[in-house]
Amino acid sequence: MSYPPPPSPGSSGSPYPAQPYPAQPYPAQPIATGYAGGPPPAKGGGKTWLWILLGVLLLLLLCCGGTFAACSAGIVGASSAASSGLESYSSSSSASANKPGGVNNPLTVSEGDSFTIGDLSFASGWQLKAEEYLGKGIPSMTVTNNGSSSESVYIDVMFYEGSTKLSDEISCSASVLAPGESGQLNCAGHLSEGQTYDTIKVAEAY
Repeated sequence: MSYPPPPSPGSSGSPYPAQPYPAQPYPAQPIATGYAGGPPPAKGGGKTWLWILLGVLLLLLLCCGGTFAACSAGIVGASSAASSGLESYSSSSSASANKPGGVNNPLTVSEGDSFTIGDLSFASGWQLKAEEYLGKGIPSMTVTNNGSSSESVYIDVMFYEGSTKLSDEISCSASVLAPGESGQLNCAGHLSEGQTYDTIKVAEAY
């Protein structure tokens, strides 16, 4: 049996000739450099916006200086008016508290006496009457508004032993009374049963 002769040196050993590869149809791509998506940001951009902002503020100050001055004057005027109003109210409140029968200046009365506090007249004849298990209270007292405006009525009836104010106290009140109107006071609280005293004082209450 015979065999074909071995291939000659340098040959591929294949019966088919070698096929050349076609050239690549795509050109070589350049290597990208710098920042992706565009050129690098310019330096100093933040300072530019700062100068623009300062310019706008300066323009507002120059154009609206008159408006700012008017606003400042208005604020100062309003503050002065509020201060004057507060001083007036404080002065009026102090005068009311120090008047005869005011919070700081109670009237000394005897049981059943008539008395006057401001424009309010309290009729005589009121009494301290014992109530079972409670002590002494004031069942009725009549008040008249002699002023020119409506008023609510609140008074405290206080008891003293010497210069010491007792803890027992009777508070009386009435609904709003129109000018010239009279009404009955509703009184709450009692003088403890067996409690002694030597002075009764009355004053407005708030």
